[in-house]
Amino acid sequence: MIYDAIFPLTTGVLLLTGLVALYRYSSSLQPLLNFLFLLLSARLLQTGISPEENSEWMTGMIGLVAGLNLVVATLVKSGKIRWIVPVVSILLLPLIGKNDLLFGDYALDLSNTKVTGVIALGFLIGLISYLLKIVLKRFFPADEQESIRLTAQIALSGLFIIPATFFASWYGVVFLAMGYFLYNTYSEKKNDLLLISLLTIASASGVATKYGVEGIDLSVGKITAGLMVGAGAYMLTVLATKTSNKVMGYVFVVLAILLLSLITLLNNVHPAYGGTESLLAAFFGFAIINLFNGKHEAANILFPALLVIGLFLPSDPFSEANGEIAPVTAEQQNTPEEPVAEPKGMDASALSGKYTIVSETAVISFQLGQKGGVTKGAIKEFEGTVDFGTAINSAKFNVKLPTKKLTTFNTMRDESIMGGAYLNASKFPAMSFSSSSMEAKDDGYLLKGNFTLLGKTNPENVFIKYLGEKDGKQQFIGKAAIDRTKYGMPSSPQEGNIVDFAFTIELK
Repeated sequence: MIYDAIFPLTTGVLLLTGLVALYRYSSSLQPLLNFLFLLLSARLLQTGISPEENSEWMTGMIGLVAGLNLVVATLVKSGKIRWIVPVVSILLLPLIGKNDLLFGDYALDLSNTKVTGVIALGFLIGLISYLLKIVLKRFFPADEQESIRLTAQIALSGLFIIPATFFASWYGVVFLAMGYFLYNTYSEKKNDLLLISLLTIASASGVATKYGVEGIDLSVGKITAGLMVGAGAYMLTVLATKTSNKVMGYVFVVLAILLLSLITLLNNVHPAYGGTESLLAAFFGFAIINLFNGKHEAANILFPALLVIGLFLPSDPFSEANGEIAPVTAEQQNTPEEPVAEPKGMDASALSGKYTIVSETAVISFQLGQKGGVTKGAIKEFEGTVDFGTAINSAKFNVKLPTKKLTTFNTMRDESIMGGAYLNASKFPAMSFSSSSMEAKDDGYLLKGNFTLLGKTNPENVFIKYLGEKDGKQQFIGKAAIDRTKYGMPSSPQEGNIVDFAFTIELK
């Protein structure tokens, strides 16, 4: 059997297992199910790992470490010494986990302590919440003391997802879940539902990656509907575990799965009614309700059900044809995004002679970073000259950008940027651009020249448009992009390597 067929088959078998065990749930099987769910989540995100030929390595590493700890926790029932095993496992990962794998632009190298630290954070979710329970239990009645630990686990998970995704993108949630799995496996007071919720969030990212969904907008009606459908489907499954009539119980489960399928397939009726994004919202609705009103029997059914639906039903925003993922047309989208209106450029060939940039009105805006973590800023009041000569194609732009005029509108961040790790303003007080040619392109012009930053000079292109004369000044707008790593700055997918610029200048 080919490797890619094993994943959906395993997911389907787990769904059937959950259905069969609906009225015969055994807590002794839950650790094994948790292990399989962890592997399923890692396998789902495996499609986003490169190089592809080595992508199985990470799933195998997670399976090895989690599996060995599951065996030890099962065989060694007593004694504090068994807690040494998960701690040593985490400490050894940097030594045995070195790799060159990437999840998008994010390194998954376990020898990097920041990456392995995400796994440690998952372990700390359990440890810190236990300690908080010990410290605070005297303030609560005996029957409410366990809620201290559960509340702390939920809050810590929410906080720790931030560094997890910052250092390893959404694969970091798998690492976080793996660390919590190690703690939960050995703990006498387990919270398997938190683990399944973390894995559900990670799996939602895997489905989003598979179908090319960049994000979901909570202001859109079908997204809110998806959240409610995910929660409603879960509660239907919870009802199935409570009814004394077995037939009615299975009817509720079938209704829950049909509800999730319906919100996914409604895109075929009208794109505004549902689709892949609605299903992803259902993942999060399930994850949230599972934390607060969960039952193991319901979670063990709905988690693989969501994965099965995510694997086979989505029909937007991409469709699979001939094994390739093809984007849909604007007519197929529920809310076609209108391009931002941009002024049409004018012919600048009549310009001649020398001009000076009006520094008081000159502004360059820039941004870098991944969606959800974009840093924006500006460079104001820079200076420069433009010599159009006698022909437009011989025009020369010379621009000087004072480093200290750069701001990200955050004083503390600006102080850091001016330091040696970034712009090193004390040593390199200015950036500059000098063009060598100006060629007509579309409704504007392409400037080819050299950009200097941190003492390094590289060829760069700038696209500009002439907007005509206003109040005796020549108006230009433009845009450009540079890779900051070419100028000696360290690569960081979290902060962003490509800096996009847009500017407005007046010449007099």
